[in-house]
Amino acid sequence: MSKKKEKAKEQGPQPKLEKHYDIANSERKMQDLWASKEHYKEVYSFKFDDFERPLFAIDTPPPFTSGILHIGHAYWCSISDLVGRYKRMRGFNVLLPQGWDTQGLPTELKVQYKWNIPRTNRPLFKEKCREWTEVMIKDMKDVIYKIGYRPDWEEFEYRTMDPEYQVIVQKSLLYMYNNDEVYVDNFPNMWCSYCGTSIAQAETGYLEKKGLMNWVKFPISGEQDEFIEIATSRPELIPACQAILIHPKDKRFKKYHGKKAIIPLLEKEIPILTDADVDMEFGTGAVMNCTFGDEQDIKWQQRHNLPISSTISPDGKIVSTGLRYDGMLINDAQREISIDLNKKGYMNKQERIRHRVLCHTERGDCETPMEFLTTKQYMIKIKEFAPELIKAAKRMKWYPSFYLRRATDWIGALEWDWIISRQRVFGTPIPFWSCSDCNEVIAPPENAKFPIDTSIIPPPVKKCPKCGSSNIKGTEDVCDCWVDSSLTALIISKYYSEPEFAKRWITKDSESIVRLQGHDIIRTWYTYTTFRTMKLTNGLLPYGNVLINGHVLGPDSLKMSKSRGNVVDPRDGIKKFGADAIRQTILSKKVGSDFPFQWDKAQYGKSFLQKLWSVSRYLSTYIDDIPEVKPKYSPIDIWLLSELEKTRKEITKTMDVYEFHQSLKLIHEFTWTTLCDNYLESVKPIIRSDNEVRSATVKQILRDTLWSVLRLLAPFCPHITEAIYLKMFKEEIGKISIHATEWPTKDKRKVSSEKAELGGLLIELISLARQQKASMRIALNQPIKSATISIPKEKLPLINRHQELLKLPLHIANLVLIPGEEISIKLQND
Repeated sequence: MSKKKEKAKEQGPQPKLEKHYDIANSERKMQDLWASKEHYKEVYSFKFDDFERPLFAIDTPPPFTSGILHIGHAYWCSISDLVGRYKRMRGFNVLLPQGWDTQGLPTELKVQYKWNIPRTNRPLFKEKCREWTEVMIKDMKDVIYKIGYRPDWEEFEYRTMDPEYQVIVQKSLLYMYNNDEVYVDNFPNMWCSYCGTSIAQAETGYLEKKGLMNWVKFPISGEQDEFIEIATSRPELIPACQAILIHPKDKRFKKYHGKKAIIPLLEKEIPILTDADVDMEFGTGAVMNCTFGDEQDIKWQQRHNLPISSTISPDGKIVSTGLRYDGMLINDAQREISIDLNKKGYMNKQERIRHRVLCHTERGDCETPMEFLTTKQYMIKIKEFAPELIKAAKRMKWYPSFYLRRATDWIGALEWDWIISRQRVFGTPIPFWSCSDCNEVIAPPENAKFPIDTSIIPPPVKKCPKCGSSNIKGTEDVCDCWVDSSLTALIISKYYSEPEFAKRWITKDSESIVRLQGHDIIRTWYTYTTFRTMKLTNGLLPYGNVLINGHVLGPDSLKMSKSRGNVVDPRDGIKKFGADAIRQTILSKKVGSDFPFQWDKAQYGKSFLQKLWSVSRYLSTYIDDIPEVKPKYSPIDIWLLSELEKTRKEITKTMDVYEFHQSLKLIHEFTWTTLCDNYLESVKPIIRSDNEVRSATVKQILRDTLWSVLRLLAPFCPHITEAIYLKMFKEEIGKISIHATEWPTKDKRKVSSEKAELGGLLIELISLARQQKASMRIALNQPIKSATISIPKEKLPLINRHQELLKLPLHIANLVLIPGEEISIKLQND
C-alpha cells in the first residue's frame, strides 16, 4: 500500500464537499446543467403524452422588452420558478411558459429618443423596434438565467411581435367583430400628450401633485357688477367652458337659475344649469363644465346636450381659442391665463394646493396628466360585460384573498368601453377599415392573409354597407398592448393550434392554471385576459387561481427610480451574494405586499447557504455505508424526527397556499437551530463513539433529515441543493436532479409524543448549559467537573435515566439532579 493510501486510511472518510461553497462557480455550473437537453427532457419539459399526473401551469407575466430587468422582475421570476419546482416535486405535470410583451409604447420611445429614429419612416422604425427588442430579450434572459429561473423555453416561449402571434390577435378581434363587440366612435377618450396616444381607463391612476386653486369670477349676463364665482385648478380650460352648473337645492345660487354667465377673457355667453351631481361642498359650490376636464364633464356634456370645443391638441398645446394662448403648452397657457384673469379683475384669489390628478400611471416613466380629447378610436364593448366579469372573479381562488375585492371594485367602476386602438407604429395592426362618414367598421374576409395591415391594403368593399359612402379608409393605428397580452392563457394552452390539448386546460373552471401577476395590473392584464378569454371561448375561464405579488421597493422603502438612485440591479446582488441568497431575500416577504429590498437579508441568506454547505460537508464523511442495525432511538432522536415532521407538514401546507415567507422561515429555523445548533451538537459524540448501534442510528437520522431538508429547500435555493445532491445523494437516489425527486412525505418511523417531549426537555437543558458555558467563556468542548440541574420533581426520574445524553455533549464529569420549581443549571469547574 502506498504512503498516500495509508495516510488516507488513517484519516478515515474524506468530505465530499469543498471546505467553502464557491457560490459563483457552482451556480453557473448548475444553470448550465439545467439548460442541457438531458435535464430539459427529464425535468423541465411538459410531458405531452402523460395523462396520469395532474396538470399544473402558470400563466406567467410577459415583461415589456423596453429595458433591463430590475429586482422586481427577479421577484416574480423567482416566484414562478419556485412554484414550478415545488409542483414538479409534488407529482404534477408542470407547464411553465415564458413570453415577451414586445410591442409596448416604451419600446417606441426608446427607439425614437435613444436611437433618434423618426416615427414617420414607419418601415425603418418597425425594423429598429424589432432590433431593440431582440437586444432587450437577450439581456433579460441573461438576468433570468442567473437568478435560476428555468421555464420551458424550448416549447412554450412566445413573443407578441411574431407574425404568428399577430395572426391570432387579429383573428380574435375578427371573432369579436362578428359578435358585434367591436365599433368605432368619436367619443371623448383619455389621451396622453407625452406618449401621443389614447389611453385606456385601466392604464390610468390618481397621483398627488402640487397645483394652484383659482377662484375665478364669471360675470352674470345683463347684470351690473354681478358675478358667480368658480374654484378651478385648470384655468387653461376656461376657453372650452360650455356651462356653469349649480345644485338645484343650493340656496346661494337660487337667483341665478335660468340665467347666463359670461366667460372671462372670451366675452362669450354660457348657460347656468342645475344638476344634482354638483358637489355643494367643493370650492364655491358652482362648477364649470368644460370639454373636457374629466369624466364628469363628459357626463354633463351628454346629459345637457352641450356643444363641444376642442381647445387642447394631441401634442398638449392650446388651440382654437382665437386668443394669444394658441400654440402654448398647457402649463404655459395655465400660467398666462391666470396672469390675464388677475390683470382684468376676474381672479379673486389663488391658493397653493396638493390634489389628486388623473395620470398615465401604467408607465412609471410617464405619469403625464390625462387630457380628454375627442378622437376617432376603435372600441370593444366591455362595460356591459362587467357583471359577468365580477361573477367570474368570485369563482376564482385569490392569493392573497383580499385582492378579489380590489378586482371586483375596479370592474364595477368601469364607466367606458375599452379603447383598443393606439396611435403608434410598433404593434399589431388594427385589422379593420371604417367608413369616414358613419364610422361603420368593415372587416377583412376570414380567408384574408393575416396579419393584415389595412393602411396599405384596399378595403374588401367599395361602398359602406351601412350608408353607401365610398369614403372607406384603413388605419395606421395598432392594438393596445393589452389586446396582445390578454391572450396569454389561450397562447400557452395552444387553444388555436392544438384544440384537443387546450381542452385539458381551458375549462369551465380552469383549475389547473394559476395566473401570476403584480397587483398594479389587476385592472389591465387580469381584467382583459378574463374578459377576452370568456368572450372567445363562450364563457370558459382563463385560469382558476390568481396569485398576486407586490412590488419590491428600493432599500429606502421608496419606489425604485433612476432619479432617486435606489434601483437594485439583480446582477449586482447575484455577483455579491449569489442567486440563492437573493431569492431568499425576496421570497422571505409575504406575497402580495410591497416591501423594500434589504441587503442585510441578502447577507443572512448567504450565511445560511454557507451553514448548510458546512453541515452537509461534515455529514458527508459519516452518512455513507451506514451499518445495517436494529435502530435504538433516544428521546433526542425522537424529538428531532417529531420536529422534522411538524416542519415538513407546515411547510407543505404553507406552500400549497403560496405563503412562501412562512415556508422559508420554517426551513431556516429548522435547519439552523433545530438540526445544527441543537440536535447535531448533542449527538456529535455519539457519531464518533464505538457504540455501533447508537452511532448507526444517529447517522441514519442525520442522513434522512439532511435529505428532507435539501428537498424542502430546493424550490427556494435550487443551486446549492442541486450541488449537494449531486455530490452526496445522486448515486443512491438515482435521479438526474434533485428537482426530479419527490417532495418529502411523512416518516414511517413511529414517534412517541411523550418521548419527543422528553427529548425537547433534554435539548432545552443542553442549550441552557451551552449558553452558560459561553457566558463563562468556557469552550464548548472543554470538560466540566460537575453540573447541578434543578428541575420539577415529577421530571427527575425521566432525566435521571438519560443522564448520558446530557453529559456526553456537554463534557460533564459529574451530574447532580435536584428538585426545583423552575428549570435551571449551574456549572462548576473549580
